Amino acid sequence: MAVFGVLPADDGADAPPPALAALRCARALLAQGGSLRPVVVGLHFGQVISGEIGSDRQKAFGVVGDSVNLARRMLDAARARGGGGLATADFVHQIQSGGETEDPRLDDAGVTAVRGFADTVSVWALRP
Repeated sequence: MAVFGVLPADDGADAPPPALAALRCARALLAQGGSLRPVVVGLHFGQVISGEIGSDRQKAFGVVGDSVNLARRMLDAARARGGGGLATADFVHQIQSGGETEDPRLDDAGVTAVRGFADTVSVWALRP
């Protein structure tokens, strides 16, 4: 799992918005492919609770919340479709509202039921 935008960038002028950075990373992962099994990616944009846990000897950084769960469910849905990447409408909205001119290459893939969530979720498939 990768989390984008939790910590501020040192120099925000050169850093892409978090959603765009996540999309670029996802594309790079998918381009690598998998020799033993397909590469799958799940993308969602939302709020999380984050922080460090541990002692002075060993610390770990973690994130929790519905956004984490939904991103994981997108990963599961992409795996069920045989690979590739799926993004939620919240993620796509973040890309579209960022004013980027880069083609996000996302196709509307309809809606899907998501375990643990009452409502269906609009999903978008990542084009290579």
